[in-house]
Amino acid sequence: ETMTQYRLIFHDTAPQPFYGLHEVTIDDDGKAITWRQEPADFTCRTDEGPEDVIQALANAAHDAETYPILQASELPGN
Repeated sequence: ETMTQYRLIFHDTAPQPFYGLHEVTIDDDGKAITWRQEPADFTCRTDEGPEDVIQALANAAHDAETYPILQASELPGN
């Protein structure tokens, strides 16, 4: 089974290295198996309401504080 987390990723191979918050799919062993290369975008449809954005931000803050920073150069597809 997999889980999606928001993870801070250090883009260590970029011309100007930077940190970004990304959605990462984690396997049962805690390894990143896929990741969204664009940083997280906190938007919602009008039928979801602003509460969904607030909840996503809370989840992202929790994950960013809880899990270690990943190195972009060590992730699949990079």
